Amino acid sequence: MLLENSKEIFSRKNRRLMFWLFQFAFWLVHWFITLFAYPNAIYDIIELTDITISILFGLLFSLLLRFIYKRYQVHKYPIWLLITTALIYSTICGFLFLFSGLLVSYAFSGFKHLMLIKNLNYLVRFVWSHAYPYFIWSALYFAFKIWEEYNVQKRRAEKERLLAQNAQIEMLRYQLNPHFLFNTLSSIRALVRFDGGKAEEMITKVSEFLRYSLSYENEYEVPLFKEVEIIRNYLDIEKVRFGDKLVINFEIDPLAEDYPIPIFLIHPLVENAIKHGMQTSPRPLKLNLKADVEDDALQITVSNTGRWLDEDSQLKSDGTRKGLENVKKRLEFSYHGNYTFEIKKQPESVEIKIRFKKELVKRNAKEIQSVNS
Repeated sequence: MLLENSKEIFSRKNRRLMFWLFQFAFWLVHWFITLFAYPNAIYDIIELTDITISILFGLLFSLLLRFIYKRYQVHKYPIWLLITTALIYSTICGFLFLFSGLLVSYAFSGFKHLMLIKNLNYLVRFVWSHAYPYFIWSALYFAFKIWEEYNVQKRRAEKERLLAQNAQIEMLRYQLNPHFLFNTLSSIRALVRFDGGKAEEMITKVSEFLRYSLSYENEYEVPLFKEVEIIRNYLDIEKVRFGDKLVINFEIDPLAEDYPIPIFLIHPLVENAIKHGMQTSPRPLKLNLKADVEDDALQITVSNTGRWLDEDSQLKSDGTRKGLENVKKRLEFSYHGNYTFEIKKQPESVEIKIRFKKELVKRNAKEIQSVNS
């Protein structure tokens, strides 16, 4: 995290440095062009000072443009709107540039330059001659902003693509978790002796659990009902292991069933509840999974009896702690801060609640798919 923050600070410093280099280079070039248009100014110190001060005013007005343009996320706007915006603000700055130039000229040369404005046609030409540098400046600024925002989106999509790959690896961790497989196979072996039908059912559940991730290995998101289906499958396996020691309850709002969520997002929360609950809860361990929609946002709540294990007590549960960290990272990369992740720790219960909106996951899933294609 510290390394990422230092890179971000360094990047901001680089952008500021690049802007000021561009700023001085642009107006220095404009100064030379103006001197080329008025070659006698090289030999006239008053004229040269007049032009130089006017250019400095031009530089100051371009800082006003920057202040306005910084508010725009240019990739969200069509080109014609950016061109129109640049023309309007360039014309305004052109008037200011012209007015300040006339004031400077008046201070050094009296009304000499003002006499050049003979009629409206001359005024328009005069304004445009002062506005066009700002239009060029705006075009270059917008071009850089588009390029910069494109790279930010590209890096973000690449991070999410890597995160999707990590999610697949995380799924394999759950599938091939030695403890999970060992306990499951031990339960199946015991059932074979006493209840062959139950053993066959459990083998089917395990195969469905493994098939789920393989069926969606190229997907970043699935409907909630699919995720709940595999959670039920997983809990059926755990129910065979723990029997009456585990009581499970589902509260799934029908409106939430088709809600898209990142694949395998809920599983670490359920696994965490069972592992911690079995260590701290009186029997039976009660686990509740709730999902509902409020203000167009999906809320998922996983709660269990027992208490929260702090880091010192989690030596045997390191995998689940990493699972929760993985959930937070996936939420951050998928929703960029537009989510909540809450852990409520009570003396006799633990509740984890996550909340996010639908359109965000749709947008980010498309970004990931575009990178994968």
